[in-house]
Formats: sequence, C-alpha cells, structure tokens
Amino acid sequence: MAQTASAPSGTGNSNDPYLIATLDNLYWITQNPASWTGYFKQIENIDATGTTAWDNGNGFSPIGNTTTNFKGNYNGQGFTINNLFINRVATDNIGIFGYANSATITNIGLTNVNITGRGYVGALIGQSATLTISYCYSTGTMNGGIDGSNNGVIGGLIGNSSSGSVQYCYSSCNVTGKKRVGGFIGNFMNLNINCCYATGSVSLNGTLNNTYAGGFGGDCEASIVGFVMKNCYAAGSVTNSSTGGLAYAGGFAGFIGGSVVVITTQNSYCTGAVSAVNTPKGFVARTMGSPVNINCFFDNQTTNQTIAGNTAITGLSTAEMKTYSTFINAGWDFKGESANGTVEIWNFENGRNNDYPYLSWQAPVTPLTVTTTAATLINSTSAILGGKIADINGASVTERGVVYSSTDATPMNGETDVIKDINGSGTGSFDKLITGLTPNIINYVRAYAINAGETIYGNIVSFTPTNTTSTAKVASSKIALYPTPASTSFYVTGVEKGELTIYDLNGRQVLASKALANTPVLINSLTQGVYTVKIISAEGIVEKKLIKE
Repeated sequence: MAQTASAPSGTGNSNDPYLIATLDNLYWITQNPASWTGYFKQIENIDATGTTAWDNGNGFSPIGNTTTNFKGNYNGQGFTINNLFINRVATDNIGIFGYANSATITNIGLTNVNITGRGYVGALIGQSATLTISYCYSTGTMNGGIDGSNNGVIGGLIGNSSSGSVQYCYSSCNVTGKKRVGGFIGNFMNLNINCCYATGSVSLNGTLNNTYAGGFGGDCEASIVGFVMKNCYAAGSVTNSSTGGLAYAGGFAGFIGGSVVVITTQNSYCTGAVSAVNTPKGFVARTMGSPVNINCFFDNQTTNQTIAGNTAITGLSTAEMKTYSTFINAGWDFKGESANGTVEIWNFENGRNNDYPYLSWQAPVTPLTVTTTAATLINSTSAILGGKIADINGASVTERGVVYSSTDATPMNGETDVIKDINGSGTGSFDKLITGLTPNIINYVRAYAINAGETIYGNIVSFTPTNTTSTAKVASSKIALYPTPASTSFYVTGVEKGELTIYDLNGRQVLASKALANTPVLINSLTQGVYTVKIISAEGIVEKKLIKE
C-alpha cells in the first residue's frame, strides 16, 4: 500500500483545528513538520493496517524528532488508531509521536500496535519534555534496544520523559527491551503521574549492566523535590534476564529515587510475577536518596517475592490484597466512603480487575448492567444459557457470553474448571445451546460482558442437567419442516423458539441455527442430498429428515 498524503480540513488554529479522519491525514502530518505546533482533533477511528508496507517495511514515520519537536495539541476525542506498525530498529525516539516538547495529547487509543525501535520507544511518545497527557491508552507489542547500547529505554505508553504530567492513562502492551523497561513508562525524570495503570508483561534481556525492569516504570527519578507517582498499579509479569551484571526487576518499578529525598510513591500496588538474574523485589528493585513510599502494597504470593525493596512498602497475601478494609485502613479514597476523601479515586466492585482495586475512571460513565437469564431447554447433557446487557449509552461491549462450572459456585474468566462460551458483542439479549454437560450434576452460570477492557458479571444462576424434556411427547407431527424438499430455505412449524442442528448422512454437523416461528432457515450453503435436522425446543427434542434439492 503506497502512502498518500491527504491534507486534513482546518487551519490548525485552536478555533479551527486540523480534523484527522483517515490514515492519509496522519501521513500528511508526518510529512509536514510545519504543522507540528498546531491543533489537531481526530474525528474517526483510523485503521493503520496499511503502515506495515510503508517505507520499505519500516512502517509509520513518527511525528516529531530531535530536529523538529512536536509541540502541538492533539485531541483524539475518544477515537482509536488501530494496527499501527513501526519497525525502525536502528532509530531512537519511536512512537506515533517520536519527540514531543511542551505538547498536549489527550483522549486517544492506540490499539494492537506493533512497534520496534532502538531507544526511547513508547506507543504514544518515544521521548518528551514538559508534556501533558490524559485519557490515552495503548495495547499491543513494544520492542526495543540493541545489545551493547545504553539506549534501550522502552515503555508501553511512554519511552522517556523529562518533566510534565500524565493522568488517567493505561497500557496493556507487552514490552521487551535491553536497558530500562516499564509496562507504562521506560524512564522519567521529574514527572507527576496520577491514576494510571499497566497490565502488560515486561521482559528485559541482553548483556548490559545495571538494567531496570518494572511492571509500571523502569527507571523513575527526580532531581528536584515535589514529584509524585500516586494512585497507580501494575499487574503484568516482570522478567529481567540480562546477563551483563546487576539485573534489577520490581513488580512496580526497577528503580525509584534521586540524589536526595525527591520523589514520592503513594497509594499504589502491584501483583505481577517478578523474576531476575540477581535482584528481584516485590515492589521496587533498587532505591536511591531515600524515596518516600506512602501506603503502597504488593501481593507477596502472585509476585513470588517477599521483599518489597523498601521497608515502607507492605507485602500482603492475595486474600488481603482483595480485601476492601486493607486499603480503607491505609487511607485510600474509595467510592462509597468519605473518611478518606470524596474524590472516589478507587473502587472494588462486581469482580472487576480480578477482585483487586481498580481506578474509578476505568468504569463506564453509566454503570453496565449484566443479567444472567435462567437456563432453559435443560436436557441431560445440554441447556440454553444466556443473559441480557442493559443499554450503556453508547459504550461498546467488545465481548459477551457466559461462564459456567460444576465445581466453582462463583465462576469467572480464567479460573480453573470454569468454561467460557463467547456469544458475540454488543448490548441486548443473547443465548446459546451449550452441550457436553454432565448429567445430574449442578452447574453454576453467569453472563459476562467486557467493556473498556474490564469484565462485568451478572448474577449467578444454578441448574442441573436432567431429562426434563420428553422426546416421546413430540414424536407426533406437532413439529414439522416445510417445504421439503427445499432448495434455499425451510421453516419449522410447531416451535416458538429453539435450536436446530443439521447433520449429513455421515453424522457430521454441517449447520447450526436458531429455530424461530415464521423465520426461514437458510440452507444455500448445503449441497443436494438428504440430511437429519435435530430440533431442541420447549416443546421437546425431535429429529426430522430434510431433502435439499
């Protein structure tokens, strides 16, 4: 796919910003450095899949460099850029914004990125100074660094930054690098970070000495008093396998500090597994200048570590980390209480975030309501399971379905002995025939929906697969197919709602569909021949012969 520069509408002024609607508009920005001090607003989701073929395989060219910094204002307005590809292994300052200085970037999502650079690599920004970022996020894969070079600073959202503020952002990118690597940010100096999180894995490898890997930040420093990381968490695994000397790995940060008491970490936690060649720690692997840590925690079971890295940080069991009172007693400001503040920064609710605390801004503005419907058409080995998702004023539900188990009374995604069945996306009602159940064993089921990366569960419903539906009572002509023979479609009579499966003469399933009154079953895809149609409904279970002309 050839690159095409298409000038966006607008003049780039604050009252008439450039309106970015297409990938060609983005390419225009990269080719027009004179615009990099302007104002931009994204007005559509952009598919950047075509960037894989750009510039002889090098992909997208970052906006801003050391010669001409990006100093503009980019407002994504909640839209996304999907499948951005950059492969510049010998180049520093890599991200959609390569080098930003005194810039403001807000409300943009970078999804499914595949980005590789040498050093100062981040999905959103490679390197920056005096930046302001809010409500931005990234998902995908980040890689960077060359063995023998100290430039391997890689972060899921930001590579390196020297001053500014970042708030209400996250990254779920899996990040791999050589020197200073963080799930959210690789390295910073004099930066305030508030209400952010990282969930991707962090991996550092190579042969360099004094390397730092952290679930949230790789190397976190300040040279003047007053900078704070607060209300943040990291949930991804952290591995530092560098063999060049001291290899530091911390669940939250590889390094925190400065030459004096200058940086504070407050009301933050981490849970990911931590491993390193010689210096793994539960929260922070190395400190300098006696940094201040206030009410910070790490899970000493899931991190596989018992030493925090700083005596002011507390290691707790998983059960304690999932207990509301643990954080209330530590002064964290939670939704529903006022003793610790009324901003309602944190929340515990409904199975979100694997039952660890999450940031209130992560939840939809209008709460998502998921209801599990009662099991129907229960048979000895099958039942129809489903749910209903209430309207959430336009917020997207990217996945929905049910989870069920015969041993776990509170089933959730990813748990042992819990089966997940995906049933599309979006709001409204849904159901599906679930087969392979064990007769006469109670099952527990609940519907779920994924919105903004979080899983919301419905109420728990139980049922026992038994032969409650009689085949004999429908052996008559109550349920029938017409017309038969059929060429393109047929109808099922005597059924209001059910499930049907069509098998060929070898017993191989060739089609599955709903059986609904006055709704045709399309069979265009079938070849001519004789088939068996199995219908399961409230009226019973019956098999009928179908001839396809």
